[in-house]
Amino acid sequence: MISLKKRRIRMKKIKHTLCILLAVVLTLTSVTLLPVSAETDGDAVITVPITVQEEYDMAQEFFEVLNKNRADAGKYEYILDDRLMDVAMERAAQCCIYFGHGSMVYERKEHAALEGTYIDKYGKHSTDIFMQEDIAEGLADAQSTYTVWYNSNGHRPLLTDTKNYKYCGIGVVTYHGKREWVLVVSNAPVGNTIGSVSGSRTNTRDIRSKVKYFAGGNITIKGLNKKTDTPFEFADYSGNGNSGYSTADFPSLFTYRNNTPGIIDVDGQGRITTKAAGAGSFTVFYRGTTELCTVNVNVKLSYKDMLALTPTPTPKQTETAAPTQPPKQPETAKPTEPPKQTEVPKPTKAPEQAKPTQPPKQPETVKPAATPKPIQPVKPVSTKFTVKTKNVTYNGKAQKPSVTVYVGKKKLSSKYYSVAYKNNKNVGYGTVTVKGKGSYAKYSGFTTFKINLKKVSLSSVKAQKKKMVVYWKKTGGNHGYQVQYSTSKRFSSNVKTVRLSAGKKSVTIKNIPAKKRYYVRIRSYKKVGNKIWYTGWSKAKNVRTK
Repeated sequence: MISLKKRRIRMKKIKHTLCILLAVVLTLTSVTLLPVSAETDGDAVITVPITVQEEYDMAQEFFEVLNKNRADAGKYEYILDDRLMDVAMERAAQCCIYFGHGSMVYERKEHAALEGTYIDKYGKHSTDIFMQEDIAEGLADAQSTYTVWYNSNGHRPLLTDTKNYKYCGIGVVTYHGKREWVLVVSNAPVGNTIGSVSGSRTNTRDIRSKVKYFAGGNITIKGLNKKTDTPFEFADYSGNGNSGYSTADFPSLFTYRNNTPGIIDVDGQGRITTKAAGAGSFTVFYRGTTELCTVNVNVKLSYKDMLALTPTPTPKQTETAAPTQPPKQPETAKPTEPPKQTEVPKPTKAPEQAKPTQPPKQPETVKPAATPKPIQPVKPVSTKFTVKTKNVTYNGKAQKPSVTVYVGKKKLSSKYYSVAYKNNKNVGYGTVTVKGKGSYAKYSGFTTFKINLKKVSLSSVKAQKKKMVVYWKKTGGNHGYQVQYSTSKRFSSNVKTVRLSAGKKSVTIKNIPAKKRYYVRIRSYKKVGNKIWYTGWSKAKNVRTK
């Protein structure tokens, strides 16, 4: 028989063991429920939307510059591929977040950025197809981009190659004031070949990226009660530079935790207001849970802040001057008349007489001199219109495309301005000048627009013995035509180009093999300034020689 005391001891031990087990279970459960900080796992992948302006006109201009230089060097021309165009545009959008050749998704070698675009979006491509890219950031136009790449030993091979690549796509996007350029080339067609691209469109793409490419960086702000004007923008991977994703387009996806409320305030868009000098910081989260980065904010006092703080010690200096004045009383005590010593009240009045000696308060009059009022006049009032218009196509007549005029962000009624056009007939650049009227009489503005070449089309292609005759309709406004023919439907091999003057409307191509099928297409061109403008290639016609 077990005594009652021993039973109680055993029950206590069992309860103690159960409590320990329960504590372990609760601890393990709480550990699994804790959210994992994505910042500690920089390789975690998130998907973010990015809205860019895709510049197809600029892409076409680069394509023409590229092929002109290739033709001048006696090389075959590259062929546009619609899928490579899409890949290049997506790569350009990726470069807005992280400018580099490395993949934003996979652990691949440096030049494997295309692994994050083509494979993910379209599926695995043939192992016989290989692609390469050139990238550039911040360049204004096609010619500048071509020059920079051509002058680089690492980029030039893609521009001048004649052994490996025949197809290309060009990506050009504008994103919050910066521009990205991408050239993608391949050895074989990836999608469908196209003659040209044109226009400009706003497009939102979903970009997959590792968390580490959303860096916080360091921000220095000088002055108290200063507020940043724009929503938060991430730094690039290195924590600085021009690249960086802006939260302005999708503010609801990001939240901010203020780590130093005594130094800064952070609003719902990541805009900072300074409160005190010192080292501050805030942490950025994606969709409320994924920690992306911590931003360091260094707040410094401005000269104005220091001036505002300096008046506080000056009154203390004048107060300390008063007690130092009693030693002067012995000087007034030169007449050593004992009876006057009984007149104690009079010496007490002496401090009252010392009040006029409080000119130390004069430093207070210095305050107006310390206020930087001369800076206030530096508030220039803009009298410049923002003028927008559209490109047109050559028709042989003077053209006057409609304009939209803005004062700041306000659209202005046409009754407040007059419009004048210049160089608006021939292929090239026309100019629109706008002058204000009435209350906007001091305002003015201008913009340019392109008068593009009219696209040319083939009328017919007739076969003869070992030759063929190609006919087309003259378009005008150009300097000449290029007729291209090939035994390949995609113009990927055996391609030859004939250059003809603007007055021509047919050409006979001789000395070609009999009983062979040929594909023919045409385009027109004109030299504008130092550049040559081309139309896109026409729809091809084919014929079998006799």
